[in-house]
Parts: sequence; C-alpha cells; structure tokens
Amino acid sequence: MHNSEKSVFLTPVQILHDDFFTQERSDDWKDFMGRCCLRICENFKSNIDVVSGVEYFLSISILDEVVGDAVIGMNAIVNKTPHHIEAPNAFKIAAYLSYWFVRNKPIIFLYPNGTDLDSIVIANGKKIDKNMLVWQIKHVNEIVAVDIATTLIFDFNNVVCKKSDCKRVAKNNIVKIKNELGIKLIDKRFDFSDFDELRKVITKKLTYFFTYRVITPKIIEHILEGYAFHPAWRLTGAHWSTKET
Repeated sequence: MHNSEKSVFLTPVQILHDDFFTQERSDDWKDFMGRCCLRICENFKSNIDVVSGVEYFLSISILDEVVGDAVIGMNAIVNKTPHHIEAPNAFKIAAYLSYWFVRNKPIIFLYPNGTDLDSIVIANGKKIDKNMLVWQIKHVNEIVAVDIATTLIFDFNNVVCKKSDCKRVAKNNIVKIKNELGIKLIDKRFDFSDFDELRKVITKKLTYFFTYRVITPKIIEHILEGYAFHPAWRLTGAHWSTKET
C-alpha cells in the first residue's frame, strides 16, 4: 500500500435508545414518509401514459439513512448543554425529517434508456400541464419533503375553516390609512379568498425554498412555526410540547 493510500473502517453507531428515539418511533417515521412518497409518486405516475414506460423507486436503505441522520441531528440538540430539552417537538421532527429527505433523495423516477423526459406522453383524459409535471418529476424529492413537513404539522384533510371564517379574518385585518395627500386608503393584511388558497401558497413557497435555496433544519422549523401562528390552522399547544410527539 502506498503512503498516499488510507484504509477506512466503518463501525456501526447506536443512535436509537429506549427513551424518545425508539425503534418503534423510527419505524413510524419511515412508514409515514413512505406513505407520503406513495401518494405523490402514484399521482404523478397516473398522469403519464403507460407507453412512456415511466416508473419510480423508493430506496428503503436510503430512507433508513434519512431517519438515522435526522435522529443524530435531533439527539445533538436534546443532549446539548446548557440548553437541554426533554425531546424534540413536532416542528423539529418535521424539519429534520424533511431536511434529510431532501439531502439524501431516496426517490428516483426511472424511464427507458434514450427517453427524453420532456417528451413524455400525458395519459388520455388527463388535463395537466406537461411542463409542470416534468418539473415535478425532476424535483420529486423536494415535493415529497414539503409534504412530509406540512402534513406532520397540519391536518389538510380536515376543513378547519369555511369561507365565512376566511371573510371574518379578512375583515378583521383591514387597516384604514392615509397617504401623503390625506386620501384614505384600505390596506388589506389578509388577501386570500379562502384558506385553501392560503395552503396552496404555503406549499408553493416551501417547494421553492426546498428546491432553490440553501436551507437548514432550523430554517424549516422557523418557517413552519411562522405558518402555525395563523388562525386558519387552529393549532394547540401540543405541537410545541417536547414531552409527547
């Protein structure tokens, strides 16, 4: 062996324990991320004609690494002195899992050799923008990571506020001001027709950050916390708790 060559030995590191980061909780996180992947990837695939031969693959071994890296990061915070905490709350868990999902990219879309992804055939009867679908396939890991982060915090399947509630919030967030000429103007602090529109804006903004910006778990955590303050989500203190998550 030349002097410039070095041997590297890998030793398994025990990252799970019987306190908070248990095997059961780790498996639950993997199952949850797997369901997020399945829902989104199957939706993308259903929009593509079978003649394109497009498939997707989720690497379970890389998904294990996602959870492992997230646990190592959260463990460092839990054991940090002098700012010790009992356990990470929902925001930290969502932030670390989604961050490492983007970093490790466990999903890949597969298509025949020589296939031009930009020339895929849209399935019959599907009214969808092909350019947008191609972009989503190329950035599927970022899109799934956004889904992981948001669905861990928000219950999008439950209608928490109707349009009438949205109008009431908008009405209570109107400020009358005067410009330099003394003319009264109305400043709308809330400019959405309903809360579903707000949800779509939140999702698009997070997708942009996950795809094009340098992010960290702390940044993701603070973004989610900021969104959670909005009355639309009616979150309880349980999301901030570090005792049971």
